[in-house]
Amino acid sequence: MPLTPLHYPVAFILYHVSKRHLNLPVLIISSMIPDLEIPLIFFLTGGLIDRLILHSLIGGVVFGVPLTILVFYPLYKIFFKKIAGDISFNGASYKILVLSATIGVLSHTLLDSTQHPYNPLLWPISYNSFNNFILFGDLILASNLLYIIFTISTIAIIVYILLNGRGFLNQIFIG
Repeated sequence: MPLTPLHYPVAFILYHVSKRHLNLPVLIISSMIPDLEIPLIFFLTGGLIDRLILHSLIGGVVFGVPLTILVFYPLYKIFFKKIAGDISFNGASYKILVLSATIGVLSHTLLDSTQHPYNPLLWPISYNSFNNFILFGDLILASNLLYIIFTISTIAIIVYILLNGRGFLNQIFIG
């Protein structure tokens, strides 16, 4: 995605397709977590690449999922708890958190692989870019098309929630 927040509609849709069995806050966080590596990788490689570990299938699961869980708990205490109230966690809910984080990270990685010039999907097996998923074989067209689709989707979700009238922050962040 050209902009990290535009991964939100995927999290929202996945949450509703799961019939609200997944955890929306974790889906939101995990669908954006891979982009945390971009400034660091860009700096470390002198601008040669901007994606690597978290934008790969293995790295996303091995590192992105635990990172999501680590980020979720402080955000839950600071932000989500104020919106949704106290939620108790048990063994089943931890499984849902991990499943939600895995789905969110992989959705980000796969979506980005459709419209970025460097896609290390197979890292650490290969550092080569895997470009077989680039839409229409055209990076510019794919990027512009997805930017438009996900901008419109974000606006549509916001309008839908506003018209629903049941607590905007709760609906957009908690579900």
